Amino acid sequence: MANVEDQINESQKLGIEIVKESEEDRLMTLSVGPQHPGSGHFRFTVKVDGDYIVHCVPDPGYVHRGEEKMTEYRNFIQNIPHLERPVIHDSNNITYSYSLAVEELTGIEVPRRGQFIRAIASELNRQVYTLYWLAIYGIFLGHSTMFMWPTGDRELFIDLLEALTGARVTHAFNIPGGVRNDVPNGFKDRCLRQIAYYEKRLKEYEDIFYNNPLVRQRTEGIGILTKEDAISLGVTGSVLRALEFHMTSGKLNRMTYTMK
Repeated sequence: MANVEDQINESQKLGIEIVKESEEDRLMTLSVGPQHPGSGHFRFTVKVDGDYIVHCVPDPGYVHRGEEKMTEYRNFIQNIPHLERPVIHDSNNITYSYSLAVEELTGIEVPRRGQFIRAIASELNRQVYTLYWLAIYGIFLGHSTMFMWPTGDRELFIDLLEALTGARVTHAFNIPGGVRNDVPNGFKDRCLRQIAYYEKRLKEYEDIFYNNPLVRQRTEGIGILTKEDAISLGVTGSVLRALEFHMTSGKLNRMTYTMK
């Protein structure tokens, strides 16, 4: 059987032009974002070879910016709803850290009950944005069930936050000095009941998704981040915890809830 070069030479004799495919011709260039459920306010220019991403150029110019400057024209309370907008799904935690900074600057002491309510609201909110991520990640991997399950279970925590704060997405709940209101009647029992249900669901998540051989094939050993690189790059939150990076309880308390 004639090789490719012989076929090209033969076709040229017949007046037929055949252009040999280059490596670049195999690639398709796609724009992911900036308005995209997986990228948020972020744009990626990616080149794919079939199912494989072979090149990616991040374009972060669409991310919210100038927040610090805008806060200069507002007082401490007015900044609460303003700061929630860049994060949306994690509004309690962004206002938590902001309130801690204001309290340290002004010498405000938060009542112990307020400290615990803050921690509860922030942990509930953490589940909201984690389940949002998990649903999007599931559908990105072609696992439609893992889109529907986290989306449905996320409503459990949104309902709890609505009962606690009066809002479903951006809550304006954590403020300098504590929280806007106390917990409503019956909130403790309702919260424990829904969390008990969610803990049972986690085992089902593990069976259908985390231990799914196709999911593991497409995720394990991909995009490896070492502990050293994570510390050097200032990685925090879920990504840092996934690396099994351990901090002392004293540091952890000081960096998160500062319970006294």
